[in-house]
Order: sequence, then structure tokens, then C-alpha cells
Amino acid sequence: MLLIIGPALTGCPSPPPDPLIKELQQKVDALSVEKDRLQHDLDNSQKALKAAEERIQTLQGLPQKPFLFTVDHIELEGLTGGSDYDGQPGDDGVTAFIRPRDADGDILKAAGRIEVDLFDLTMPGNPVALARRVVEDEKDLLKSWYGKFLTNHYAVQCPWEPDKPPQHDEVLVRVTFTDYLTGNVFVDSKTVHVTLPPAAK
Repeated sequence: MLLIIGPALTGCPSPPPDPLIKELQQKVDALSVEKDRLQHDLDNSQKALKAAEERIQTLQGLPQKPFLFTVDHIELEGLTGGSDYDGQPGDDGVTAFIRPRDADGDILKAAGRIEVDLFDLTMPGNPVALARRVVEDEKDLLKSWYGKFLTNHYAVQCPWEPDKPPQHDEVLVRVTFTDYLTGNVFVDSKTVHVTLPPAAK
């Protein structure tokens, strides 16, 4: 009897997998993947927190008044004045040469927003705006900085507004510099001589 039953049992097909078990297994696999991702994020967050704590401890160990070189004032160099940009008679605007300086008077290559405004002072008490130029993008600031021998300054060209040249050969130049490091705002101004285009003359 055993010889007859054995082959019969061996030839029975295995039952098909239960769909519910298959679905549960897929959910378990998905949860396992999500658990690994969360653990990875947690590890990264703990590393970042540890690095931040170390930086805080370092900063707490610094003097309350760290020896940072920051901008104390700005100055418009004597080179600031009328400029001819197109090669035709008469100036086309003013080039402002700006030097940020620290409290000791040393020049700093400080990054900041530069605003150059030009005014015609023909009418006393009623200055006429002639032009405005703003330089604030990092690339534009780098292009404006000249750091070679005797040229440590920002050079910003400020052309007249279209069809609005000055009517007087003296122009007020006002520069506003907002230091990106401290947020402090510095202003300097000076009156410069310009060569009027023939039409203005």
C-alpha cells in the first residue's frame, strides 16, 4: 500500500500562492525600503547637528568682540569724474571710483550693493537726477573691482540717461554702499567736472 500512495502524493501540484500573502509581502518590502531611507536621513541629520554643535562651541570660545575687518567708511577717489564712453565729443557719464576702508583706513575688498546717482546742480535747491546705476550681482561686483598696483577700488560706469545730458559742467556724484557682511550703509558724495557734449553747450 505504501508503494501505491507514495507516487500519488509526489505527483500532487503545490497550491497557488495566496494573493493576500503576496500583497502583504510587497507591503513589508516597501516598508523595509522606507525604513532604510528614514534611517539614512536620520544619520545625516545627526551628523549635521553634531557639526552645528561643534561650530557653536567654537564660536562661543571666540572673544565677544572678534577681530574682524569690516567696512568703516567709503571714499570716492580723485579719479572720479566725467568719462567718454563712445569716443565722440563730450562726456557720456561719470565713472565712480569707490574704496571701502576699515577703521584704520586700510582698503578692503568688501562685497556690497553699490548705488551711484548723478545730479545736475544747475538749479540751487532743486537737483535734477541725471543717471542711476546699481551694481549688486556677484559677477558684476567682481568685474568692477580692480586690485592691481594703486588700483584697489571699484570702478562703476554711470552713463547719462538717454537724451538727458547735464546742462552744467559740474555734477554731483553720490555713492551708497551697503555692506553685505554687516548690513551697514555708507554714503559719500562729491562734485566733479564733466565735459559737456556739443548739443548741451
